[in-house]
Amino acid sequence: MKLENQVCSLELAKKLKELGVSQESYFAWYEENGNVELACQNNIGFFRFRDGAIIPPSHGRREYYSAFTVAELGEMLKVYFDKNSDMDIHDPRGYLRRGYQRIQSLETEAENRAKMLIYLIENKLV
Repeated sequence: MKLENQVCSLELAKKLKELGVSQESYFAWYEENGNVELACQNNIGFFRFRDGAIIPPSHGRREYYSAFTVAELGEMLKVYFDKNSDMDIHDPRGYLRRGYQRIQSLETEAENRAKMLIYLIENKLV
C-alpha cells in the first residue's frame, strides 16, 4: 500500500492545521515552489521521498502540514470516544453519524478519521 494512502490528504491536513490541531506527526506534506511531496520528520528536520530516494530538505521557502496517520488520528479521536462511549458515531463503512446527520465516506481510513476530527472540532464536540 502506498504511503499516501495511509495518511490524510494535503487538503485535510491544511484544514486540520487551520483549525489549530498540533502539527506533531511522523509524516508531513511538504509544499515548496508549487510542488507537493510527502516528507518524514526526524530529529534534524523533514526528509522527502522521491523515486525511492530520501532527499534532505532544501533551504527555500516551504510549508509543512502534518500528514496524520490512521494511528495518530485514532489517538486524537480517542479523547472524544472516551467521553462519549455510549454514542455510535462510526460505522464500518466509514460514515460519521451524530443524530441524523451523515458525512459521506471517503476513500481511505485516514481520510475518514481526518474528516471526523474536523467535524468534531468545527462543531465544538472535542
